[in-house]
Amino acid sequence: MKWISVNQELPELNKEVLIYGKKTGCPFIAISYLSDENKWWKWLDREGCCGVYADFFYEKELEEEITYWQPLPQPPRGDE
Repeated sequence: MKWISVNQELPELNKEVLIYGKKTGCPFIAISYLSDENKWWKWLDREGCCGVYADFFYEKELEEEITYWQPLPQPPRGDE
C-alpha cells in the first residue's frame, strides 16, 4: 500500500482508512474515517484508548494533524 497525502486526495467519506499524523509532535498511525463535515474520527474504548477489541466503543473527533492516509488492507484469507 502507498501513503496518500491529504493535500493531494481525500478518502471516500465515512469509509474507514489507515491514517498517519502527528500528536504533540510524535507520529502515530490509526484507523479512522472522514465525516461529511470534513472531520476525522476514531473509535475509543471505555478508557479512551484506540482499539477494536473492547465490548464498548464511542467515537471522538481527532484533534491531531492528519497528513497521510491509505486504504485498509484486505483481511487474512480464511478470516473473511
